[in-house]
Amino acid sequence: MRALRSSRGRMATAASVAIGFATVATVLGTRLANADDQVAYLQGAIGETARTEVVAALETAGHKTVALIDAHHHDVMQFVVLPNGRGYLVTSLLPALSPGETYQLWGINHGKTISLGLLGRTPHLAVFTAAGPLRPHALGVTIEAGNGARQPDGPMLAYGVPH
Repeated sequence: MRALRSSRGRMATAASVAIGFATVATVLGTRLANADDQVAYLQGAIGETARTEVVAALETAGHKTVALIDAHHHDVMQFVVLPNGRGYLVTSLLPALSPGETYQLWGINHGKTISLGLLGRTPHLAVFTAAGPLRPHALGVTIEAGNGARQPDGPMLAYGVPH
């Protein structure tokens, strides 16, 4: 009889633990779904803000556009740069990179390169600032390791001069 009560007690405890785990999983799943919704909302808001900024930049007096051309003479990216050096990615036709790689934007001034930022595996919504005494006369893009490089590790994938 004692063994039967002990067995029932263990089963009741196991059932309580299982119910507890199920409750926690449900709560976490709901919170994760809500977090995903918030991220999607914020990405949409950021995207809309960036698009508004790009349109404003294209309407700003004195802006310059930079078309980046690849080795096959195809336009692969377009940027707009304001007189104050703030720049925006307008379009990109670059293919998505594999995990662990990123596109990196470079400012080029008399053969010297300075990183203007990482563009990610699928470039969109990029903003940069290229100002100061070493203001670049051209832009270039390379493929780098996921966290970028201090200097380009390989040749420029695309290159362009502001017009």
